[in-house]
Amino acid sequence: MRLMTWNIKTGGRDRGGTDRLEQVIRVVTTQRPDVLGLQELRDFDRGDRLTRLADATGMRPYLARSRFGQPVAVLV
Repeated sequence: MRLMTWNIKTGGRDRGGTDRLEQVIRVVTTQRPDVLGLQELRDFDRGDRLTRLADATGMRPYLARSRFGQPVAVLV
């Protein structure tokens, strides 16, 4: 079983608007974990970011919302 955990920092977006979601997807699909834990998923509880990640990796997402705006998720 392959496990991977990653703090993707501010939802995969840098200051200035650079979106790193495609790079995150590329790393995850290259590593092919069976279980993936992600932290700092700002705005993943809105829009389609979590769905895009799950669809691209073929994994099922389980999101834990945060009252501080930085949800976490486990994907299997």
